[in-house]
Amino acid sequence: MGTHKVSHTDYNSLSARSQSSGLNALKYVIGVMKTAKNWKDFARVSSVASMIWFQDEGNFIHWIVEEQCAGAFEVLMESWQTMGWQAIKRAHSLLGQKQHWVKFEEKSTEMEMEEWKQRCWGVKGIVEDNSPLVKALVQVR
Repeated sequence: MGTHKVSHTDYNSLSARSQSSGLNALKYVIGVMKTAKNWKDFARVSSVASMIWFQDEGNFIHWIVEEQCAGAFEVLMESWQTMGWQAIKRAHSLLGQKQHWVKFEEKSTEMEMEEWKQRCWGVKGIVEDNSPLVKALVQVR
């Protein structure tokens, strides 16, 4: 058997069909999710795993499109930074309240607490590695 070469025209046609099909799926999702009842039911019925998958896939789809749009990638990077920053501030704020700190400590296993610590230090490292002014200060020490 020989290899089947796909012509440029066939590739463009396949690409256009894939794009159209994907867009139809997104239109369906938006149609379902735009009503408050469906929105709430989706959140209520979904497992944590499927909700995380939904969020990850939504972000990945968004990233694929944003990366190809001129100037939009920078906007996407800033939005990811904002989401991460807001999540960190929210976690810090919650743990700044005694009742939340106590619950967090009571309900977390030693392994979970170690993972939490490692993730906190990982985020610190990312900030140091990607913040030129901070990086310069860290190197001076």
